[in-house]
Amino acid sequence: MKFFDYTKLSFSALVEKIGNSRYFDLPPMLEEVLNKLSGRVETLENAPAPSGGIESLSGDFVDNTDSANPVLDRGYKVYIALLSQSLTDAPVATILENTLGGTVVWSYEGVGDYLATLSGAFTENKTLLPNVYSLSVDGVLEGTIKYNRIDINSIQLDIRENITGNPSDDLLNAGGEYFVEIRVYN
Repeated sequence: MKFFDYTKLSFSALVEKIGNSRYFDLPPMLEEVLNKLSGRVETLENAPAPSGGIESLSGDFVDNTDSANPVLDRGYKVYIALLSQSLTDAPVATILENTLGGTVVWSYEGVGDYLATLSGAFTENKTLLPNVYSLSVDGVLEGTIKYNRIDINSIQLDIRENITGNPSDDLLNAGGEYFVEIRVYN
């Protein structure tokens, strides 16, 4: 069986290939998004070389708050980190990306109860939190993490043992660092 090498295709060509394939059944909304994105990328692929800087930038997902430095706005702010925690210490975050506009402070509130705090960051009905996550070590389920938006300033992590369902400390280190992503939509 011969496989097609998709790595040499432009983004728009890849979208077209996927759209025309009988092996992919894209939902209409995803297909529309991909088509819109491929149009934007195609435009950039064929754009003339810049002549010494950005002259203008406009369109969807562009933030022109500072006209001298326009930036692409993906429609949300994000906090991505790897968390580790030991005994009754506050979680320690290794920040991978933070566009929330401030430093998220982690604290230990009680057994299995941790708080992420940033003043005014977690807008109601616009903050997307992960579902309940499993904490596994070598394929064995050790516990679960549930996220709760407390208010505009804070998010709670509720960590529980798998077998008893009781709150538990030290499970964030059970399988190494734990990945967390929090999105706040505009």
